[in-house]
Amino acid sequence: MAHRAARATVLVAVDGERLLGGVTIAFPGSPLMELGGDGDAEIRMLAVDPDAHGRGAGSALAAACVERAKAAGTKRIVLCSQQEMTTAHRIYRRLGFEREPALDWEPLPGVMLWAFALRLYRNES
Repeated sequence: MAHRAARATVLVAVDGERLLGGVTIAFPGSPLMELGGDGDAEIRMLAVDPDAHGRGAGSALAAACVERAKAAGTKRIVLCSQQEMTTAHRIYRRLGFEREPALDWEPLPGVMLWAFALRLYRNES
């Protein structure tokens, strides 16, 4: 995790000393960015312990990423998710993310990841 933390921000959800979940948020210039373009932030590898599902840890982690991205002044935040992760998709949609099919990708044969994006700042041109 130290390697990842040196190149991005790692957030965790805890209950006392129990780790409930974690997420990485990468900002412009991070080598961990896979989907994001100039001025984007990217949520990477949000995971919640199955025993902690339904306790709000995933929602809290995703919302914290959005707040960090807003505070950093990024224009958009992107993420990818397995098609089967419908609970996660509901969390993302509740936060305002929309599907971004143009960014869908297949990291391994047969593993299709769906992309989602949330525009944080509109271009006022």
